[in-house]
Amino acid sequence: MQLLGSRSLLGLSLITAFTILLTGCGPQPGATYAVEVLQISQKIPGAVQGWGMVMEPWFQGGAVDQENLAKAQKRGNEAMKQVRDQIYAVAVPDDPKSQEFAETIHGYADWEVDVFMKAINEVSDLAQAENPPSLQTLKKASMLLAPLEKEEKDWVKKIHSQAKALGVKIK
Repeated sequence: MQLLGSRSLLGLSLITAFTILLTGCGPQPGATYAVEVLQISQKIPGAVQGWGMVMEPWFQGGAVDQENLAKAQKRGNEAMKQVRDQIYAVAVPDDPKSQEFAETIHGYADWEVDVFMKAINEVSDLAQAENPPSLQTLKKASMLLAPLEKEEKDWVKKIHSQAKALGVKIK
């Protein structure tokens, strides 16, 4: 069994570069909306970056600083909720493709808070209970985190596909 380090969860982001394809007189409202929420979503990896850095020694079998872990966990939870709130706050154009994209990006933001952060919090609880960790505890942490990477890739694939349908070119 390969253990999953915290760094593998930090590298995935929705897009690295995008442009709006111009049609007619300018960008369509759906494309403008997609770009705006995709820009906000770029904050997601940073929301847990501090947690990953604090947890790095623990994932390698060492001890984690409990005070720094508590702070990083709190900041990560708050930051992820703020990103979700910012995504929800963007006005959605009134067309079917934009509505579908909004439903997907809102679902992704909810997943980040409700599923991803729940797993991060469970791993933090393990680190607080057993510091430094045993191999068994590291395996348990890895089992909590491993499915998240595939799920996030699936979200990203769906989001990219819908953004492209709105006229956003993703590089």
